[in-house]
Amino acid sequence: MKNYRRLFKFLKGGQDLNFFYCGALWFLTCSFFIYIFFYIIELLPRVWMKAVVYVVMWLGAHYQSAHMIPEKQATFWSWDVAIIGVVYLAIGKYFKKYLFDKRVLIGSVFCVVGFTILHSLKLVPAWEEYGIELWSHTYKAPVLDFVLPVGIFVILANLVKRIPEGRISLLLTDL
Repeated sequence: MKNYRRLFKFLKGGQDLNFFYCGALWFLTCSFFIYIFFYIIELLPRVWMKAVVYVVMWLGAHYQSAHMIPEKQATFWSWDVAIIGVVYLAIGKYFKKYLFDKRVLIGSVFCVVGFTILHSLKLVPAWEEYGIELWSHTYKAPVLDFVLPVGIFVILANLVKRIPEGRISLLLTDL
């Protein structure tokens, strides 16, 4: 009977496995479905249709996390995490030309630092338990779940762009 439970957890996407070496399988199924969802949505003929689908998916994943599925419970094939991941993939595709714009970088720094300060000082009670942990289904603040990861990505991308190429290869050869 115990093996059947493990098999079911494996079929559930591996997100729920607690035995040796299988705990990270949720990422593989999630990544697979991110690309499946993305390519299906990209078949839509108009950009506005794609945008509507992405927004509905984003809000739907947050709604189910906040209202339908208890925290720490895995969803079948990690579909909720895949839905949020596909939105990030779309952001990368459609906004990559703005990634290195100085105004976007400055705005990202202000947003990330501002939200971090407000959270650390507990000035906004609704954010007291905030955390970006997709695997534990605690994403219940759609605005923060959008602004912080995108802002942090913009900041990191700009930092990496400013590191000379020779320095990166030196760092990698030392590993």
